Amino acid sequence: MTQDALPKDQTRLQNLLTPLKEEPRIAAVGGRQIAFPFSARYEQLVRSYNYPPGSHVWGKEQIGLLGVRAFLLSDVFAFDRKSAYLAAGGFDHPILTNEDMLMTQRLLDSGLLVAYAADACVYHSHDFTWKQQYHRNYIVGQTLQRHQTRFQGVQEYVEGKKLAMSVFKTLIKEGRILECIGFEADCSARLLGNRMGKNAEKRKAMP
Repeated sequence: MTQDALPKDQTRLQNLLTPLKEEPRIAAVGGRQIAFPFSARYEQLVRSYNYPPGSHVWGKEQIGLLGVRAFLLSDVFAFDRKSAYLAAGGFDHPILTNEDMLMTQRLLDSGLLVAYAADACVYHSHDFTWKQQYHRNYIVGQTLQRHQTRFQGVQEYVEGKKLAMSVFKTLIKEGRILECIGFEADCSARLLGNRMGKNAEKRKAMP
């Protein structure tokens, strides 16, 4: 559990470990992240979209169906089975960011399963400035471009568009026009940072 996450209740660890006890092929489990109450409304909606109330288990056969979400097992609150972690070679090193996505890719590629435990909850969210969001996604873009072959060509833009449309729809329904403007700027910073990071990585790879 990272330093900026807070436990929601006393059953979080028990609930996080339950899938590992029930299914030996599960190599890693990620918990649910709930935005802090003081977070911007769009940040709360982003967390709700990315970390829904339903638990599920998946393997590499579901990558085509899930797309980039097949690799989204955040280590903000997660547990890796030690034997599987070591057999897969551990975390990539050196690494800029997204070490959890790359670890998940290794586990899935080895034929193991991963799980999301929606009843294992922590509070975790960000209130980044647009500059911080740009910088964060610049690094993400670099990482995804550098390791693109490992993610089987899935495009995060497709899932990003679905997330944005879901959040905008709820904000408009709730009459939060100013939040819509703030979220639009946040999305622009994410997208621009991602694309600039990818382009920078592509230039590095050019002969």
